Amino acid sequence: MSPGKPKAFCCECSAPIYDNVDPKRRVTCSDCVQRRLFYFSNESWLLGLHLKEARERAGFSQRTFALAMECSKSLVDMVEKGERKPTIKMREFMLSVSGTKQKTCEEGLK
Repeated sequence: MSPGKPKAFCCECSAPIYDNVDPKRRVTCSDCVQRRLFYFSNESWLLGLHLKEARERAGFSQRTFALAMECSKSLVDMVEKGERKPTIKMREFMLSVSGTKQKTCEEGLK
């Protein structure tokens, strides 16, 4: 049995959507939503793993690292578990410990 005429199409993959939605609005199908959630969680988890490795390589405990980053120990713990994204200061720390230099806008344009 055919579900009928699609109400709208996914704005990411163009799959037909048969649910009651406003066809004038941008709509995302459930597969694309799940894909987005999967990539977000894996990216956060990977960043957290890199932060933990960099912190340990530098010889910091979570508590002393939190003091240096001017944040709570629980935030450091959540970032390392992939539950939160690292702050800019944490990302800069990861880059400095790994020896990677962050390009400035001017360097990127050259």
